[in-house]
Amino acid sequence: MTIYMPLFLRAAPLNFATTIKRMAQTVMTNLYIPAYYQQKQISMNAMKRKRNGVVALLMMLTLSLVPLQAQRYVLTAVAPEGSTYLTLSPSDSVILLTAASHQYAATVKTNLKVNATASQTWCGTSLENGTLNISVPANTENDVRETTVALTAKDGRNASIRLQQLGLHPQVIVAERAVSLINNDTRFTLTLAANTGFTQTLPAWVKQTGKTADRQTGAVCYEYTAEAMAQPGLREDKIILSPEGGTPVTVSVSQSFEGYPRFAVMCDLHFGNQKGEGPLVKVPQALRHLLSKGSIDALFVCGDLTDGGTQEQYADFKRVFANTDNIPAGVKVYCVQGDHDNYDADGHENFRTATGQPLDQFIDIKGYPFILVSIRGRRGYDGYGNTEREFLKKSLARAAEDYPGKPIFVFTHVPAYGTVYGSCAGEGGWGSSQLTDILEQYPQIVLFTGHSHFPLGDPRSISQNVFTSVNAGSSTYSEIEPDAVDEGIHPDQYDRITEGLIVQADGNSNLEIQRWDTYSNEEILPRWHVTAPHDGTAFTYKDRTGGKAPWFAETDRLTVSDITEDGCTMTFPQATDDEAVHRYVVEITGKDGRAVSSRTCFSGYYLNSRQPKSFTMTFNGIAEETELTARVRAIDSYNNESAPLVSETFRIAAYTPDPDTERPTADLLDVVWDSNGEATDISEQNSTITHGTELPVMADKASENGHVPHFSGNSQCYYRVDYAGNAAMKTAFQNAFSLETVYTPDNLSNMCVLSGQENGFAGIEQASGGQICFYAYVGGGYKILKSNVTATAGETYHVVATYDAAAGVTRLFVNGKPAGEMAAKGTMAFPGNENAHWAPHSSLPKSGTPPLKIKVENGRSAAYAGHLSKGLLGI
Repeated sequence: MTIYMPLFLRAAPLNFATTIKRMAQTVMTNLYIPAYYQQKQISMNAMKRKRNGVVALLMMLTLSLVPLQAQRYVLTAVAPEGSTYLTLSPSDSVILLTAASHQYAATVKTNLKVNATASQTWCGTSLENGTLNISVPANTENDVRETTVALTAKDGRNASIRLQQLGLHPQVIVAERAVSLINNDTRFTLTLAANTGFTQTLPAWVKQTGKTADRQTGAVCYEYTAEAMAQPGLREDKIILSPEGGTPVTVSVSQSFEGYPRFAVMCDLHFGNQKGEGPLVKVPQALRHLLSKGSIDALFVCGDLTDGGTQEQYADFKRVFANTDNIPAGVKVYCVQGDHDNYDADGHENFRTATGQPLDQFIDIKGYPFILVSIRGRRGYDGYGNTEREFLKKSLARAAEDYPGKPIFVFTHVPAYGTVYGSCAGEGGWGSSQLTDILEQYPQIVLFTGHSHFPLGDPRSISQNVFTSVNAGSSTYSEIEPDAVDEGIHPDQYDRITEGLIVQADGNSNLEIQRWDTYSNEEILPRWHVTAPHDGTAFTYKDRTGGKAPWFAETDRLTVSDITEDGCTMTFPQATDDEAVHRYVVEITGKDGRAVSSRTCFSGYYLNSRQPKSFTMTFNGIAEETELTARVRAIDSYNNESAPLVSETFRIAAYTPDPDTERPTADLLDVVWDSNGEATDISEQNSTITHGTELPVMADKASENGHVPHFSGNSQCYYRVDYAGNAAMKTAFQNAFSLETVYTPDNLSNMCVLSGQENGFAGIEQASGGQICFYAYVGGGYKILKSNVTATAGETYHVVATYDAAAGVTRLFVNGKPAGEMAAKGTMAFPGNENAHWAPHSSLPKSGTPPLKIKVENGRSAAYAGHLSKGLLGI
């Protein structure tokens, strides 16, 4: 049965597909595309895909109106636009044959109906099931004969094969007419066919290294190796193939060499942050210092270009990076986005506008792969999503295939968790696990990251667990791991640290990494070396334990001076290490060898030539003893300890408080309780004190003129005072204040006795084990003053902590005696959450709970404007 077409299709039956396609395109253009585009703002490519779907649908709907022959035509000759393909293996694009007859098979990948035709009748072709069969009879003529096999499809796609066959005269034919070796490539091949012996004349810098015969064609693939060029440049020559009795054939050979990649890496510029001299001073200085160290191909900036991702901050970035005094001509700058760059709602667009770059990139520099992956989220730990993962996965697969034997350079903001310094547990954990499963598949990766702000001078800033990971430092300020030293995460001059890297590859794909202090313009030694092969077998920075322990010289001395009833002063020299001394532990021990006071201090290794040659520490509140000894131990980044440097014995005189001292007035806070557990502030502030859903058990202490609460560890049992809206309290807290409490611990667990800490402010704490401490968030981090008093369960302790911004010190007094003092320079910072409250006898973050198990014998919780001195504490 014949099904007839409508009249408007009968007029041109052979153009049926074209007619339907044009109809569909007209519908899409006039109706569908504008409406969809306005609603969804999709790309033109997406619209084409939509359009193609409509085309296919219209074709299917009209098939029932077409005779069977027309149906076959539509189905076999037309494929959807953008999805057709027709490819040949590169090795099949030129075929060389000897004079004998041949049957040759080539693979064709296509989803189209393809015709195969030869330009000469002596060559037969057929195409079946993706295989192109070529039949060539023996060539009985004298000369070489040539034909072109053309593969064509009705959608216009095509491919071709150049086929040459030797004749009877002595001849050599070669597939390649020219060879170009780029970026010092050294290996190449020539495919030859010959019917006689021949000689080769090679350039002095080229050697033949092997050959392989092709049984199907009789041709031979000759392998060559060129000597690598020692210096950048271009050289050109010829390979001459001279057959016996025949005409020579010439193949031109050129080799170019631009040098091996040499690039710089920086991170964490934080335009908008004003710590220290600010980025408008420090970043240009860092750029000038880093990029003046010889020829640099490119500078990579691993995120946090800005502090908040705003247009104003990016304007500062652009102004600095557009200045040719900062960045030499010819140095290309590539950037990735960090988590801070996302803080603004338009952060992504602001980044693209300012840098002129996409968020993710794959680039080639002198024959090496470079992959850049931005972080799109606002949290460093979990800010990577599927977009980043898919780009990284595809890019690494491409790099591994196209650049065998070479390192793959990857740049992103956040390090892989548990790799470089700062990304590990106990160091702040500034790492992410969201890309690790992809990265660990490629040991040849060299990953450059920032985010932690941890210093390059620490040997842990390079690691080789499964792949190589390198910390790029910071160009705004530095940090170290929490609780390592009493100074906190921001030791002295942390805001005068800017750092960067220079990486140089060589002819064997070995890498040399230079670390630079870009503030002082000096190199941090030793240099790091990442050596080939890049398969994990040559890792030298894997499972390191720090080598030698630090040591003091035989002439070094620990001296004790200024011995008074208040305390004493210790002075000792800087120790030496095979890499870096990280910190010092200084202790004062009694006659029985037990430590009666202990302090830690940072070595300052990140200051390099500015590192202090010696250290002076003041100890206060030392219990009077007949024989005391000081000792200091140097500790490196891997916790290897030096032998102690020990002082001569000394004695602290007894301290007796003045009995005539009057109790000062608590003018910021003075808490009293009634028998029901309700708390009242009787200071002049008269602050409102709120409590949790549970109240503590109260004990009547008539001798103390009040009632005493007993906290048993119930998380809903607490008191808090809101100081955010109290100008007098906030002013005092930023300039000078004193906290006072009297407490009796039930146990020696960690507890915040009188605290307002939540990433800011200050508080009196009992550390785990019982040591009484004062935490103050000054100068960008907590300064931890550890007293010389360790509490005993069931004993009562009268504790006063003071902060004096003008003097830049914090002090502790326990039971009326000095118990410690330390430098605390900088500004007191309050919690970023304005709803964070001050909690007498607890630490209560807005979103947290205070599971404190403490007992307060006399209920004293007070705060004073100004710092109380020793003379005012004889109470």
